Amino acid sequence: MPKAKKIVIGAAVVVVLVVAGAGGAQVWAQNEARTRLDAMLAKLPTGVTGRYTNVQYNLFTSTLRLDGLVITQDGKPTVAIDQTVLHHVSGDGTQANPYRADRLRMVGMTSHHDAHTLKVATFEAQAIALLAPGVPAPDGTPAWLVTPYGTPLSGDTAVANGLADDEGDTLATVSAVGYHAGHLDNVVAADFEDTEGHRIAAASGSAIDLDGLDRVFNAARYTPGAPTWPNPRPLIGHAEISGIVEQSKGGTGDTLGRLSMDAFAARPFASSPTDAHADTIDFWYDAASAISLGSVHLSGLSGTTTGPKSVVALNDLVAKTYTAGTLASFSFDGLSLSGSDGEKATFGHFDLNGLNLASLLHNPTTGSLWSAMTAADDGSLRLDTLHLSNLTVTPKEGGTVKLDSLSEAVSAGSPVLTTVTMRGLAIPADTLSLASKPLKSMGVDTLTLDLDEALTFDPVSDTATIQQAKLTARTLGTVTLAGKLANLPKGKGMTSADEMLAALTKIAVASFQVSFTNDTLVQRLIALQASESGKTTADVISMAKLGASFVASTLVPDQADAGEQISAFIDNPKTVTITATPAVPVPLADFEGQQLTESQKALNLHLTAE
Repeated sequence: MPKAKKIVIGAAVVVVLVVAGAGGAQVWAQNEARTRLDAMLAKLPTGVTGRYTNVQYNLFTSTLRLDGLVITQDGKPTVAIDQTVLHHVSGDGTQANPYRADRLRMVGMTSHHDAHTLKVATFEAQAIALLAPGVPAPDGTPAWLVTPYGTPLSGDTAVANGLADDEGDTLATVSAVGYHAGHLDNVVAADFEDTEGHRIAAASGSAIDLDGLDRVFNAARYTPGAPTWPNPRPLIGHAEISGIVEQSKGGTGDTLGRLSMDAFAARPFASSPTDAHADTIDFWYDAASAISLGSVHLSGLSGTTTGPKSVVALNDLVAKTYTAGTLASFSFDGLSLSGSDGEKATFGHFDLNGLNLASLLHNPTTGSLWSAMTAADDGSLRLDTLHLSNLTVTPKEGGTVKLDSLSEAVSAGSPVLTTVTMRGLAIPADTLSLASKPLKSMGVDTLTLDLDEALTFDPVSDTATIQQAKLTARTLGTVTLAGKLANLPKGKGMTSADEMLAALTKIAVASFQVSFTNDTLVQRLIALQASESGKTTADVISMAKLGASFVASTLVPDQADAGEQISAFIDNPKTVTITATPAVPVPLADFEGQQLTESQKALNLHLTAE
């Protein structure tokens, strides 16, 4: 028993010694934590001070709790945090050994900046690293992350809840994952709303180069010798925003269902985006070359425009692969515009492919809109295909114009081939002003047109060849044109609209052939004239033949049978054709004044009828 009693006593002594030692260690750790915290606050820049009401450190759980932290600058509060808890704190705040914490939790944070206040209910982060105040940030750190209170270096996750500012704007939550060296893996925000009722349900982004974005769009970083790079570099892998509502004063809001963007890249502009140069076309040349995009997708748009007021709705819009002046494709579906005066337009579908203005962007002639127009006219702007379908337009006067489809395709090369196809352009006769009455009198309530055109342009010889331009008015007839124009103007190098107009007058007719193929138009005109004049059909035909013969003899004076040809057409209206084969191209400017008759003769016209 005495031996056992000694063992118990010895064990008790050991326990007492251990507890006493632990208590002493805890006291020492508590004092050490306070000392290190005071030393850190002492490193704040001149004019910036920090204070707190209490600090506790648990040696055994490596947990630091700080209550009532307030940072002031020039005597004014800038940051206040009710409670801060850090787990496993280490480091001295240098670049070699930054402050680190396995976990950070802040409750009741208030930030003051530029007379505005931001409050955050809770903030939590894991595996974070920070530099001490005054320690230079490494290259690649966004300028806006460098603060007088320290600079974040890295972090696995960060989540803020219950954000609100002094103007009544609120954000339910924002979270970030994987920040390191100016790059962020993911960020998500949800439930934004301001005092006017504007709302955003959610926004997110991934693969974000924060430093790159800052260098491109932060005007303060455009300083002499600032880092730049020649080609766009990836800045955002993917970004998306959804559930946007912009509340109007009338109580109805503009809405956007979803907007997303992929593979956004950019380089710094040649000059700051906020200086006077940003108002010039040269800046936009540079900006269009500085940015590239994988895709943009917008859906579910509805809203109201001003000046003039109209309601806009759009189901879907997609743009793909834009790089330095080239756009692979652009399309939209379900676009409608409704004006307050009753006007309305709807577009079922629109798309274009292969837009290329790279030459225009890379070789701007002068910094003016005119130079852009003339350079584009000279081939610096190209397009592979364009298509529009299911268009309807209702003017305020009433009646609805419809278009089934319109397509254009361009085959670049020498010469350049352009083809245009239009189907089903339906125009109510009531909307055609002077033509309305005669059309309706002929039983045509709606004029429906189709077009097929093929045109080649040779920039070497400055000639254009109309291989075919075929316009059909359904049930009435078809006009077909083929021909060749010479001396087409070169846009590049012209400095004014007057120069362009002077060049246009030099365009010359090298040849052409115009044909009209009748369906029912001639018969309808004869019947209408007979009805309105009270004459017989035979009388009207005789008068028409007489008048047409006179016109034919005047138009083609050197063709003896021109009158007979046109008379034969009126008797049996199938196809009538006029052909021009001048010995040398005849300038358009010659078709006026005293030169008109000679120019007409120079065309060497010939008329035939079938």
